[in-house]
Amino acid sequence: MVEKLLRCIQCNQVIPLYGEFIDAGANAHLPGVVWGDDDLKIKEDFFHIHNGHPLEELTVDFDTYISDKPTFELIKVSYFEATNGRERFLIKRSRERFDQSAHYEIIPGKLKISNVACEILEEELRGQISNLNGSSQLTDEEVNYLIEALQEELKNIPPEELFQEIEIVEEAQTPLTLLATFKEKHWQNIIQRLQNYLRQQEFKRILDFLEKNRLLKENAPLFIQMEMSFLHS
Repeated sequence: MVEKLLRCIQCNQVIPLYGEFIDAGANAHLPGVVWGDDDLKIKEDFFHIHNGHPLEELTVDFDTYISDKPTFELIKVSYFEATNGRERFLIKRSRERFDQSAHYEIIPGKLKISNVACEILEEELRGQISNLNGSSQLTDEEVNYLIEALQEELKNIPPEELFQEIEIVEEAQTPLTLLATFKEKHWQNIIQRLQNYLRQQEFKRILDFLEKNRLLKENAPLFIQMEMSFLHS
């Protein structure tokens, strides 16, 4: 995985800093690096074209990586930021064929990630509750109450505050899709809502179920779909 890039300050062009990479297992976002003849030719051409030009190293910020393709796919376009310690640069990485080296270029502007939609994974949640329904059986009606309470809590979170109010569990199909759960204070709101609207016996059964199945809260009842766009400077 590329850890650093080499930038020609005069021409604003970049190549991977060959020889500088980390174990692919350390981060699933960027593919592992195996330098081939094409890569060595790119390096040779770069130093020839930019001979005498001022050069600098850029360090990749892995947390900014984004793509609309799954992380395991090698043939794709992805974006991330890299920095020289003073400025940040938006990098486009593209690879069109397996037998072709990835191409890196600096593009103008900044990457904007927008939250398009967040929803309760109702079908998956029902299946998970069904699998957990052992010693504390919930009726279909009680499951409906719980899911409605989750949906009401989600509606009360302003979209612009979503990422401050949830905890990301893992990436879903692509870096633009996430699985998440509510932070604890929202689970407390959900429990309070259930207590306000349910009979004591129903509320106690649901509360007992949640207490005995903590993993239900720690897993991901929320699905987030995002989109990326570019802000031109």
